[in-house]
Amino acid sequence: MINKKLFLDENTENFLRNLKSLREKSGLTREQTAQIVGIAVDTLTRYECLHRPPSVKVFTQLAALFRYDISENINYRFYSGKIDYS
Repeated sequence: MINKKLFLDENTENFLRNLKSLREKSGLTREQTAQIVGIAVDTLTRYECLHRPPSVKVFTQLAALFRYDISENINYRFYSGKIDYS
């Protein structure tokens, strides 16, 4: 099974650094945001603190929620065994 992991390039990291601010400006609590995206509140907290990168799926959902254009800004790698596809 291929697991899609987010690779934190500069643009992606900037989005995650601003995630808390974007959430607060939108008037959403951590609980509300986590519920909308379908993740645990603790997981969202880890994303906001850059302790853990989200999956590509969750990153895309967060970007859509906060109307962040990722078409040019997302980089991810596919990890499957020993092969790293960039």
